[in-house]
Amino acid sequence: MSRRAWAILGVAALELLGYTLFATAAPMWEFDFLTNWGLKAKVFALHGGVDWQFLQGAWYRNTHPDYPPLVPLMFDAFALVRGGWDDRWIGLFYPAIALAATLFTFRIARREAGDVRAAILAVILCPLFASPWPGLAEAWLIAFAFIGLLLIRDDHVLPGALFLGLGAMTKNEGLTFIVAAACALLVARRAKDIVRLWPAVVLALPWLILRAVHHIYGDLTSGSVIARVGEHLAHPALMLDAFRGAPIGKPLLWIGIIAGAFLAARAQRFLFTAAGVQLAFYVGAYFATPHDVEWHVRWSWERLVSHVTPLLAYAVLIELLPLIRREALPAPPP
Repeated sequence: MSRRAWAILGVAALELLGYTLFATAAPMWEFDFLTNWGLKAKVFALHGGVDWQFLQGAWYRNTHPDYPPLVPLMFDAFALVRGGWDDRWIGLFYPAIALAATLFTFRIARREAGDVRAAILAVILCPLFASPWPGLAEAWLIAFAFIGLLLIRDDHVLPGALFLGLGAMTKNEGLTFIVAAACALLVARRAKDIVRLWPAVVLALPWLILRAVHHIYGDLTSGSVIARVGEHLAHPALMLDAFRGAPIGKPLLWIGIIAGAFLAARAQRFLFTAAGVQLAFYVGAYFATPHDVEWHVRWSWERLVSHVTPLLAYAVLIELLPLIRREALPAPPP
């Protein structure tokens, strides 16, 4: 690997160092950690396993008892190794996840664009893996979905499906990533590969069966879903108003992605299709929500969009970076 690439990757190392300081600065402070991910992890740790009675009697809706248990159990694994529960140092998971996804980005991009351009791409995408919500499951799902879909794109379907299965064990949204991958394979004229996604289904299925056996359901599937969808379809202005003021994360990044999509969408149709289907599922979920639509969109849309942002950024940049002339790349260090 060239000295230029090493020098550029040094910038990513500084990004990860700063993120490590951020993620471990104090005990986890996110509201969803206190009421969902961290709460369940501590209850499971004290119980010595998944506490079904706690999940069945969850009194607060934000506990999301139907969510898969991978993240709380990983927090418990850290507590087991450490010898006690700690709300602060489980933050080390998050820079570790960002590091793994960044190194994967460099390795897979290196084959397509060379080591220097791959290092530039890794530096750009590293902050997208460094989730600003430590203590939540977003970072895990982003990394699993990104790695899984890129592996499937490159015809490594079985290992990619394993990562998608891990995503499905992270959040309910991981289940729709499996469907999104199948749709993308169909659009990419690789329908025969859809059956090779079976490891993802195998990993996701046990939790779906267990939560059904224990009568644990989520808010989106409670009550009359069809009636709620019909009501929201009858008042589209409410949905439009909710999205008009919704945060989308990094506006300049999205402007770049949308502009670059005109050049990259055809060459990277697998990634664009998967991201598009996933976003369609997210929008559809708002039509089924039992909560106030404006509230639901305001407090979740930015996190949902972050799930596909690295995918779209990679799809655009991997097509644009080779257009940069070699003379314009950073000079090697002396």
